Amino acid sequence: MCAYLLVPAPSKAQDTALRQVELEIIKRCNDFRAENGVPPFEEHEKLSKAARGHSAEMLELGYFAHTSPTKACEHLKDRLVLAAYYDLTIGENIYKCRGYDVPELAEKAVEAWIRSPVHRKNLLNPDFNRIGVGVVGEGDTYLFTQCFSFLTVEILDRTVRPKGSG
Repeated sequence: MCAYLLVPAPSKAQDTALRQVELEIIKRCNDFRAENGVPPFEEHEKLSKAARGHSAEMLELGYFAHTSPTKACEHLKDRLVLAAYYDLTIGENIYKCRGYDVPELAEKAVEAWIRSPVHRKNLLNPDFNRIGVGVVGEGDTYLFTQCFSFLTVEILDRTVRPKGSG
């Protein structure tokens, strides 16, 4: 089981403030895409769930990486399956910062991703049309995860029915 499932819930005030940061990140990313002639992302809650989980696990376990030390959620595809999200075209950006006030967080994160060629490529990839963002913090340390995908069809149920069951 992924450690992020055991992380205590943030306070209501922190939860609301960080949700606003997540929404501002999506807005800034979509503005950047528009400036570069790329269609906007659409937020997908299951991607956001996976992103928040990865950010929370990194904070809780004290690491900063795309690969989790927890086997069940080692890779992005594993985290998406745990969030009941299935897609073949996926990507991820992560970011960590210290010492910024909450109102500055979205700007700092998006600026850092834009300056990094690999992260910038994810932001401008026209094959990604869905996004999920997860921001968690403790004290003055914040961790950010963006999950990207190209969703064409959403699988609502993976139930397998025995033959002859109609």
